[in-house]
Amino acid sequence: MKSISTILLAVTLVFTVSTSKAQTDTTKKAEPKKSNWTRSWVASLNGSQAEYSNWSQGGVSSVAGTASTVFDATYKNKYFGYTTHLNLKFGQTRIEWKEVRKTDDLIRFTNKFDYYLPIKTVSAYTEVDFRTQFDRGFNKDDILISNFFAPAFFQETAGLSYKPNSIVTSQIGLSMKQTIVSDTTLSNFYGVKPGEQFRGEGGLSFVLGVKTPMFANLSYTGTFETFTNFLTPLNWTDYTFANEFTGKINGKLSTVIQLILMYDRDFNNKVQYKQVISLGLNFKLI
Repeated sequence: MKSISTILLAVTLVFTVSTSKAQTDTTKKAEPKKSNWTRSWVASLNGSQAEYSNWSQGGVSSVAGTASTVFDATYKNKYFGYTTHLNLKFGQTRIEWKEVRKTDDLIRFTNKFDYYLPIKTVSAYTEVDFRTQFDRGFNKDDILISNFFAPAFFQETAGLSYKPNSIVTSQIGLSMKQTIVSDTTLSNFYGVKPGEQFRGEGGLSFVLGVKTPMFANLSYTGTFETFTNFLTPLNWTDYTFANEFTGKINGKLSTVIQLILMYDRDFNNKVQYKQVISLGLNFKLI
């Protein structure tokens, strides 16, 4: 009797341990493996409309709309990192239901490779950046000053990147920059010799980026970018200071304030300024 009880007890223990182990293995298998990739894809539609008829204070009827999308993908392991960034924007306004002008226009595609150094906040990096616009652009005197691939900029950089936290990023490196103007009538606007379509430069680039929440529903993204040509005076340094404030009204509706200052001595010796306030819908695709 004792031997039968002993056998039954042993079988019960073996079954219990086996079931427990199987459950543990199942739990382990059920846990998804953490991916080295993070992705984000957001699209937005913004618009405004104003109409006047016999309005004593005066006014110009207009309708405007802007579509934009931003895609980011980042891969990171112990030693290497890769980031790709695509930003597309296009906006137009129709004035008095006749004249159409663009209000926003951007194609920007960036690829960056990082090799992490023993100091974890520092990495050696290489980056390829491309920037142009979709459509024709005119100044206030109705003179054509830009078009698709007129200009287009390629910039290749290698240097050091410093990222102490999730808010601030800075990088400095040696750069090669190419300016392409497919329409030779616009060459003189962008430092390309009259009648030619290409200009190459070598220089030093610096980028400082900040991305942080300010309040519960307000966030700020800012970048300060410079390029200094080795063959031109220091005061000819190109710079762009871009600021964007995004306020969330609800899950789909938000307002955006853009403020951009830019200096490009090839275009002229004045600071370029752009300010846009928009209200629109946001769609998180990924």
